[in-house]
Amino acid sequence: YKRLISLKKSSETLKWGEFQLVSAADDMAVYRRTYENETLTIVLNCSDNSRKCEYKGELVLSSLKHEFSGELSPWEAVILKGE
Repeated sequence: YKRLISLKKSSETLKWGEFQLVSAADDMAVYRRTYENETLTIVLNCSDNSRKCEYKGELVLSSLKHEFSGELSPWEAVILKGE
């Protein structure tokens, strides 16, 4: 949680970016924050099962891992830059 708080304080996109809900179904939520020329996609797996993720981008933060291979572990959240 410390990494997330630090990122929130330092990211203009997370603080001020326009919110766009992309998807909220099947125990998975996806939204985007866009500010100036930066877009962050936040993907949340709210289930006890791993989920494939169709969203791509540079991994900014993961709640569980230091890399992102396109699959979210149970209860994992990722922030991706780009797309």
